[in-house]
Amino acid sequence: MILFGSNADTELLALRSVVDDLPSDVGPVRWFHPDRAPGTPPLDGVQIVVVRLLGGLDAWKDGFGALRSRCATGGIALVAVGGEADPDADLLAASSVPTAVTSEAHRYLAAGGGGNVANLLRFLADTLLLTGVGFAPPAPVPEVAIWPGAGLGRTGALRHPERPLVAVVFYRAHLVAGNTTYVAALCDALEAAGADALPIWTYSLRRNAEGAVPALDLCREHAADVIVTSTLAAGSTRDGGDGWEVPDLDHLGIPVIQAPASSRSRAEWTADDSGLSPLDVATGVAIPEFDGRVIGPTFAFK
Repeated sequence: MILFGSNADTELLALRSVVDDLPSDVGPVRWFHPDRAPGTPPLDGVQIVVVRLLGGLDAWKDGFGALRSRCATGGIALVAVGGEADPDADLLAASSVPTAVTSEAHRYLAAGGGGNVANLLRFLADTLLLTGVGFAPPAPVPEVAIWPGAGLGRTGALRHPERPLVAVVFYRAHLVAGNTTYVAALCDALEAAGADALPIWTYSLRRNAEGAVPALDLCREHAADVIVTSTLAAGSTRDGGDGWEVPDLDHLGIPVIQAPASSRSRAEWTADDSGLSPLDVATGVAIPEFDGRVIGPTFAFK
């Protein structure tokens, strides 16, 4: 049995979408979210534990320590990786399998998507359990691109010059998890209201190593009139920490609308007079306001 833990809901969604199609020789696959597991999960019958922590070891320090100890006692292979594009040295060192195995596991998960998760499980079954089911190497998904699932991204979709162009920017993590229904619904609503929608997935709206923001470059290239985004704030403090600046958004010179999402179900959101939770307000309303974004209504729910 393989036990897969991640504090990224989108990753667990991707896992759930592929487990039923895995060869039977891989064995059963269970999964858990560290923030919602009561203590450490049971390890009865488990041969391999995979843990991916966005935020690194500090995101689940006590729980991970207890899990690692139980894996060591039970002779269970532990594969621990971080959530960034580069390997996490602390989690790499905490793993009990060869470094090459953990590094390859990180490559699968950094690439993202159900196909890569499925091939990760096949890779670990072959490498650690000698099952012989076969696996494909990690297949990268571009960090930024126009999504072909809606709006002008659809094959054959044409731009209507008389209509305003709205760039809908969302996280690549939702794409690779197949969690894109809310993006399609937003694009459909924009088009019904008389706009053209340009859905763009991105890893981040912060500058990359080359100092560029490719998603915003796409908005500029296509002459977007407005951006609607569900991503987190993109700004940073100036040197010395005396202010907040977002030059890449400022230089576009167009409105940027924040589309807040609730981490709760629609029913829970409706029943609570406060609406969004304090964390949702902080990440989806208060902090994006520092970017100068216009805050829109809550439009998506867990």
